[in-house]
Amino acid sequence: MSEINLSDRRVAKTLDSIETAFLDALNEKTLQKLTINDVTERANINRSTFYEYFTDKYALFNHIIRKTFEKKMLEHLTGDFGSYSDENMGNIIRAVSEYFQYLNAICPPADRHLRPVAEAQVQVVLYEALTCWYPPEGKNMPSTKALFISWAVFGTLLDGIANGKANNIEVLTQKVMELSKKVLED
Repeated sequence: MSEINLSDRRVAKTLDSIETAFLDALNEKTLQKLTINDVTERANINRSTFYEYFTDKYALFNHIIRKTFEKKMLEHLTGDFGSYSDENMGNIIRAVSEYFQYLNAICPPADRHLRPVAEAQVQVVLYEALTCWYPPEGKNMPSTKALFISWAVFGTLLDGIANGKANNIEVLTQKVMELSKKVLED
C-alpha cells in the first residue's frame, strides 16, 4: 500500500469500501479466482483508485490479514501495553491462539495454499508488538528476545492449532504462556 493519509475521511471511506468489497467477494470466490474487477465493482471505484491503495489482490489480502490480527490483539490487551506484564503476554498468546482458530474456520480448503501468507503476517505483527517490551539492540540488529519469543509462540501455536495437532487448545495456550514467562524472566 502506498503512503496514504488515513486521517482524511475520504481516504478512510475508500479504503473501508475496498476492504468490505474484498471480503464480500471472498465469500463467493476463492482468492485465486477473485479479480480486481470483482472488488472495484462492489466498492464502486475504478481500477486506478484500487491501485492507488494496493499493488494487487495479494497486497490487499496481506493488509486485511494484518489489520484483522492487529484488531484481535487490541481486543485482548488491557491497561498499559508499553511494558511487559504476565497478563499482557498471556493476552497476546490468547490472541494468536484465537486468530489461528479463526483462520481455520474461514480459510476454505481451496485457499489453504494462502495460509503461509496469512501466517507470515501474524508472525510479523507479533514480533512488532513484542519490540515494545524488548526494543532492537542496535541500528540493524533486531531484538533477539522479541524475535525468539515471537517465533516460539507463533511456531508452537501454528503447529498445534493451525495444523490441528493440539487436543486441547486451552492447555496448549497455557503451556505456551508458562514457557514464555520463564524465558522472559531471564
